[in-house]
Amino acid sequence: MPPRSNLRSGGLRLPLVANAPSYPQRIWFRYVHLMDPSSQIMAFGIYAGLSGLVLIALAAHVGATRRRLSISIGDGANPEMIRAMRGQLNFVELVPLALILLLTLALAGAPVVMLHLLGLALVVGRVLHALHFIQSDAPGWQRAAGASLTLLVLLLGAAWLVGLGLWSIVAR
Repeated sequence: MPPRSNLRSGGLRLPLVANAPSYPQRIWFRYVHLMDPSSQIMAFGIYAGLSGLVLIALAAHVGATRRRLSISIGDGANPEMIRAMRGQLNFVELVPLALILLLTLALAGAPVVMLHLLGLALVVGRVLHALHFIQSDAPGWQRAAGASLTLLVLLLGAAWLVGLGLWSIVAR
């Protein structure tokens, strides 16, 4: 059966939407899309963006420390400069792999809640770790807690992906 149509200005015949979803169908459509892969990608995007903001804060701290200490290149053998640089470098060493693991889990269809838990643990861990390196008199627990949360995310993400990979081989 051809689609219904109506007359518009200029004599154009445009098809009417015969099967437009009702209000309850639109609500259900939104609910079902919570499990759509795009929601996993958006969950990943939140934590990738937040991680980027933490890195910007660390880079700004390194820049401010450089200005204050008049060190343009390297660390100048200054303990304060070394501390600021190590905070940023530690972030750059660990967070890219953690984000790659999160993205791979998102693309593999991991539950959104689990992605949020891992992403939140990563960001909270990196913020705690960054605070330790930004503050001169920071307590040691910040560094330990931040490093532990980050390593936990790396461990869980890696183990989950290895498990998914092995399961895909065995399930064939």
